[in-house]
Amino acid sequence: MADDGSTALALFVERLTEIDVVVTDLVMPALSGSLLVQVLRKMTSKVKIIICSGQPVDDMPVQLRTIGIQGYLTKPYTEESLLCMIDRVLHELF
Repeated sequence: MADDGSTALALFVERLTEIDVVVTDLVMPALSGSLLVQVLRKMTSKVKIIICSGQPVDDMPVQLRTIGIQGYLTKPYTEESLLCMIDRVLHELF
């Protein structure tokens, strides 16, 4: 778990082969969620990415749709909805 985008990126690089799913907030300090996704996509197309935001899914920026996120959760979300979304993206049930 990371407190900001830069730390998340460093952690991802450190554990690249161990991570199948990244769950990130859209708005974070140091490196935004959308920039983090863009960097991750340049590194690998295999990782599944779920974006979380307080904005409704209809307001999701078009750029996020085009860079290949697999899931979107609107905050607040429950533990159950997070686990269901992770299961969906891991098993490509969307």
